[in-house]
Amino acid sequence: MGVQDRKAREFARRERDILDAALELLDRPDWLAVTVADIAEAAEIGKGTVYKHFPSKETLYAQLSIEFGKDFYLTLTDSVDMTQPVIPLLRQLLERVWELHLSGKKYHRMLFYCSSRDFRDRLPEDYRQEMEAKDAAFEELFAGIIQRGIDEGVFPRSVPVQDLMLSAHATFEGGVSMLWNELDNDADRQQFTQRITQFMLAGMCYMDRQIG
Repeated sequence: MGVQDRKAREFARRERDILDAALELLDRPDWLAVTVADIAEAAEIGKGTVYKHFPSKETLYAQLSIEFGKDFYLTLTDSVDMTQPVIPLLRQLLERVWELHLSGKKYHRMLFYCSSRDFRDRLPEDYRQEMEAKDAAFEELFAGIIQRGIDEGVFPRSVPVQDLMLSAHATFEGGVSMLWNELDNDADRQQFTQRITQFMLAGMCYMDRQIG
């Protein structure tokens, strides 16, 4: 039993080394060209050892995304008063989401790469289900808050929850892309993210209004 425990610990440690190496390589300018061989070299193991843990680079990245998503969900909701008014609550949660996406390119790249439809379609069913469960947890969190906002008259009753979420998500992703692609080099990041957040929340509040 002791030998089995030691082997299990070694296997888990080696898998952690592989995942950590893969994440660090996402900081490279040519991150899209990173191969399993590159990851193995960075983790100081053989290429075949990587395949003992993950059948492909896609499943390795998926595992990174799944673990990161679980950890971030806890970080996102930790010490947050979920009963506070909807607008301050969303503002507080969005501030934490901004911090995540802007904390390092490797995290943004991982989330961006793993969210594409082509990537998801290449995953084995068990990994795809875990990715979908991770996404569903975040969607349920925000959908519940937005529905409360509708019920309390903060957001228009005539606009479906999904439409409100989709519009806010598109605005957020556009803001993140602008900052990481350096399309606005002179932008003060804190001021920029605060204004985009205000734009999102205002847009959700008045999404039923016809302009012009």
